[in-house]
Amino acid sequence: MGYQIRSLEFRCVCHGGHSKEITGIAITPDNQTVVTASWDETVRRWDRNTGTCFQILRGHSGRIWSMAMTTDGQKIVTGSQDKLIKIWGSVEGSGF
Repeated sequence: MGYQIRSLEFRCVCHGGHSKEITGIAITPDNQTVVTASWDETVRRWDRNTGTCFQILRGHSGRIWSMAMTTDGQKIVTGSQDKLIKIWGSVEGSGF
């Protein structure tokens, strides 16, 4: 069974954010939050409807090269130039 996309509507709302290249992006399962990672050493959580950043996660001391989100949207995993892999609780933003 396959899917057919007949139309695709895309809206980009940007209000400033990362100061360097974005290296990862994910959307929570409820489609309400977009999460981005960047070479600026941060992970940011955005409200998908307004485009505003409501949380900045800091903890790496090097460029973030990769990011993934668990299928339930509760954890974010990042890999960085600082040779660390961090697992973040997406709700509270804590690193494990």
